[in-house]
Amino acid sequence: METFKRLARFYLPDKKYFIFSLIALVFVTAITVIYPVILQIAIDVGIRKGSTTSFLT
Repeated sequence: METFKRLARFYLPDKKYFIFSLIALVFVTAITVIYPVILQIAIDVGIRKGSTTSFLT
């Protein structure tokens, strides 16, 4: 907690950018986690059926 207090003088003047960065960080992390799941579903549903075009629609 002491570290955040010492860093506060750097991020408090630009608080809106700091908050935006945290939101963007969560969003990008979520996409990074979800992408392999979507790819797995595309492979399981589309390619295992024998149709390579079914997951494109």
